[in-house]
Amino acid sequence: HSLAVYVDGGPPALTQVLGPVRELLRFDLVVAYGIEEDGSGFAPSFLEMEGGRVGLTTARRIFREFMSGQRVRFGGYDPRKPEPWNRNKPLLYSDIARQGIRTTPMAELLLPRMSVHVSEQLRVLVCEGPSLLAWFGGFRDVRADPYTQRDRRVLGAMVPSLRRRLVLERTIGSAGTTQAALEIALEAIAAPAFLLTSAGAPVLANASGRAALDAGPAVLGTKLRDAVRSP
Repeated sequence: HSLAVYVDGGPPALTQVLGPVRELLRFDLVVAYGIEEDGSGFAPSFLEMEGGRVGLTTARRIFREFMSGQRVRFGGYDPRKPEPWNRNKPLLYSDIARQGIRTTPMAELLLPRMSVHVSEQLRVLVCEGPSLLAWFGGFRDVRADPYTQRDRRVLGAMVPSLRRRLVLERTIGSAGTTQAALEIALEAIAAPAFLLTSAGAPVLANASGRAALDAGPAVLGTKLRDAVRSP
């Protein structure tokens, strides 16, 4: 329900589900993070977590320090384009090791600072096509409480809702920039240009389009509606 309902100005959906997911899967620590490229390499676009021995503020600092200057292969996946076998599938460390990925800087350097071990993780790379939206998963003492097929199914059942919500938040987050870019593109067209609703009502217009609307709104309105209805 939290993932399906969007509240304008509300907290990111992932912060609302970390607690319930931690309880449901008996995680000692549950984590969600995103990766983005900056001018010098990679950086976390967000990091949320619940549980564990390290506070969120400290964890974010540790994560930023680790990411600074990292190469593409810093974890068990390619952040620019995760491998098909790595996308939207709940995986354990043993699953990743079978793909020939035995050790990574993240396992050697980052996770010990977070007081967890890579062998304790169950995670999913939430992807939209080849694009990584988020790393989502957690850690627990597998010696006392090994992961089961049920755990995989529970995490896997969340993936479609996680993917839809992350895509929605990314789209809404970039809406202002997208509209500004569209307005600039429309203004670069000399002829009257319009963005229309499915009924043919103008949503955006360039300068030539606004002038045409002012000169003959009734006639132009009919033409626009006809244009939308035509093949």
